[in-house]
Amino acid sequence: MGAAVRQTGAKRGEALTHFVAPPAVAPRKPRRRHAVTAAFGTLLLTAVCVSGAWLTGGEGDSPASTQLGEPIAFATLRGLQPATPTMPEAPARQAIERRLDELRRQQEELTTRQARLNAVLTEAKARGIDPAPLADDLRQALSARLSSRPVAAPRPILAKGEALSLQAPARTPASARADELDLALQVLAQTQDALLSALEQTTEDRLETLASIPEELGLRAPDISLGGPFIDLRGVEGGMTTEDRFEIVEAGLGQIDELEEIVAALPVRLPLKGRFAQTSAYGKRVDPFLGRPAMHTGIDFAAPSGTAVHAAGSGTVRFAAWNGGYGRMVEIDHGNGHRTRYAHLSSINVTKGDKIGAGDIIGAVGTSGRSTGPHLHYELMRDGRRRDPSAYVKVARAFAGRI
Repeated sequence: MGAAVRQTGAKRGEALTHFVAPPAVAPRKPRRRHAVTAAFGTLLLTAVCVSGAWLTGGEGDSPASTQLGEPIAFATLRGLQPATPTMPEAPARQAIERRLDELRRQQEELTTRQARLNAVLTEAKARGIDPAPLADDLRQALSARLSSRPVAAPRPILAKGEALSLQAPARTPASARADELDLALQVLAQTQDALLSALEQTTEDRLETLASIPEELGLRAPDISLGGPFIDLRGVEGGMTTEDRFEIVEAGLGQIDELEEIVAALPVRLPLKGRFAQTSAYGKRVDPFLGRPAMHTGIDFAAPSGTAVHAAGSGTVRFAAWNGGYGRMVEIDHGNGHRTRYAHLSSINVTKGDKIGAGDIIGAVGTSGRSTGPHLHYELMRDGRRRDPSAYVKVARAFAGRI
């Protein structure tokens, strides 16, 4: 029947470690450990998880950790002691060895891809892009598809302290365990793909938002210096490799930097926050002091005296002082031919030559100069000519909170 097997001092759950051959059987030459055993012993998938630091590039306390599902953990495969007499025949054993080699290769690829995914996620989050909500939706759709398959959900390959015996009838055969590991790696790969797809979509959405702002204002390449062609992240499904997809996302993040710098300088933020009313439009109107038609070169916003006034875009302060009928006034040069004026201020918080950012407080609403009451007179000039600011105000309202 083959070698008899006896266990000495083994606790429950441990492998059989002592083998005693009957006296009548001549001792065999020492054999090398079976390749299947060695392969299982080196295929270590310890704490492989689909949430926590792997998906967020940070610690597991990130909101994405809980949104993107529970960890899929695999116990380390150690101490596998198959009983020699009932090992599979050579062809079957070689097939298992080849499959384990392939699973090991897949694991290494997924580990490398996850490291790059974490790096890209960090770059995206630094630009205010969070793909986690969309990735969670994609993951849930994936889970629904997987649950419809007639395959059991992945479970730990081995419990702690458990050893795999290829001859014990109560154990799952090695090939079945390999099936479970294969499915678990598929789940991990497809979850990574869901996150990469979410990165592609959210990066594309951000690019389209930023690129549409100059277009809304009728600005083209001669007016602003756009760096390079727009990169469309939509590709033919299955026509791009993972490397291609990473390169497109990384290039998209680079273009976001360029467009954000351009949009930051455009005066497309509201000069006042909260609730305020427009009391006078740009163009012809009846002069409030003389009672006859006159040209109004800006927009008036009514607000309580002392209300903070914000820069509509980044730039350099060119004027910050009293200016006749404008009263206390600030003028900012935003570059690309754009300048804005903020008049009738009660106070000024900047000085000529200051570099300011979009949204910085530059003064407060007042009624200085030729004014009938507390309000902000807001003007916009483009290429040296006064323009109607309403188009810029409309864009500012449309994109509030998105730029």
